[in-house]
Amino acid sequence: MLRFAASRKNLSADRHRPACHFVSPESTLNDPNGQVYYNGLYHLCFQHMPPGRTGAYKDWGHAVSTDLVHWKQLTSAITPHRVWGGCWSGSAVVDWDNTTGFQRGKEKPIVAILTNAGEPNTPPPSAPNTQCIAFSLDGGRTFTYYDKNPVLPHLVAENRDPKVVWHAPTKKWIMALYLTGNDYGLYAWPNLKTWEHLGNVSLPGDLFEIQAEIEPGAAAQFGFDVRGHKVEYDVKERKLAALGRTASLSPENGRIKLHVLVDRTSVEIFGNDGRLSMSSCFLPKAENKGLGVFSVGGTARIASLKVYRLKSAWNRQYAAL
Repeated sequence: MLRFAASRKNLSADRHRPACHFVSPESTLNDPNGQVYYNGLYHLCFQHMPPGRTGAYKDWGHAVSTDLVHWKQLTSAITPHRVWGGCWSGSAVVDWDNTTGFQRGKEKPIVAILTNAGEPNTPPPSAPNTQCIAFSLDGGRTFTYYDKNPVLPHLVAENRDPKVVWHAPTKKWIMALYLTGNDYGLYAWPNLKTWEHLGNVSLPGDLFEIQAEIEPGAAAQFGFDVRGHKVEYDVKERKLAALGRTASLSPENGRIKLHVLVDRTSVEIFGNDGRLSMSSCFLPKAENKGLGVFSVGGTARIASLKVYRLKSAWNRQYAAL
């Protein structure tokens, strides 16, 4: 990415600089990290390589906004220090119930959970990745490194990029962590400082079955990204679109039910138990095995979601018929 000199008087006049998206005034940036909303401010952290830094030793850059359009960049939220390597990707949460015990005043702790990329001057694989936390007690302006890091030691390969959410029914934090290949680990604990392994999830291959019930909520659109192609529902129009085709589909009992079968060159979609049937051929890129869920314009609620990895029907040896 182009480097923009901080000394420029009018960055908005730069013809190569995006005008409606956040861009750091200087140096490179990539993955968004640690997005939280607290006390009227949206916090956007991101992988940031300050001038003169090399290798894996990235910061968490930091910007804030009141409207998600106009941004002010602050001093980097988290930087490598004497016991950290690079501050790689992760997430952040507001610890509303002070499960960590970090709270000292009226401000709730904001806790960042991120991958520590090795040790200073010894990047992976020589010093393996671990998962660490840092916390803010001033509304996200500054962060303190937890003195008993790592909260999750090295497990396998480049285990990295923790995503953490609060699960109210069990009163536990849930972490999804990339392990290696197509494998992801699931972990849980009440206080973010220690983690119990729940199990692993593997989504290799290119054959999937998806069963979902989704409540539109405040979203304008929502759906699935299937190997680079969208299966998208438009809430206002009450229409489902995929691979150039569109069909009407109204919510039933406030929900849209989708049953999607993904084969190597086709996608079959059934809505609301067969009220909609849509089948299309597609030719995804061989290297794109991705499967994701999204919403636009607001939050939709996933009431139920099951994803199955399918096997080829042709692998079985049949006796002569």
